[in-house]
Amino acid sequence: MKVRHLAFVPCAAIYAAASVSAQVTYQRLISAENESGNWMIYSGTYCSWRYSKLGQIFAA
Repeated sequence: MKVRHLAFVPCAAIYAAASVSAQVTYQRLISAENESGNWMIYSGTYCSWRYSKLGQIFAA
C-alpha cells in the first residue's frame, strides 16, 4: 500500500505542472496572428494560412 502512494506522488506532480503551464486564453488564440513568433495553433492562425511574417527563418 505504501508503494502505491509513493508512485502516485510524482505522477500527480507532473500532471499538475503540465496543466498549469498549458493554459492559453481564448483571446490570445484569436489574436494569434499578432504574435508572429509564437504559433499557438497548428496552422499559425484560425485562417490556416501557414504564413509567417518573419523576415528570416533559421533552422533550429
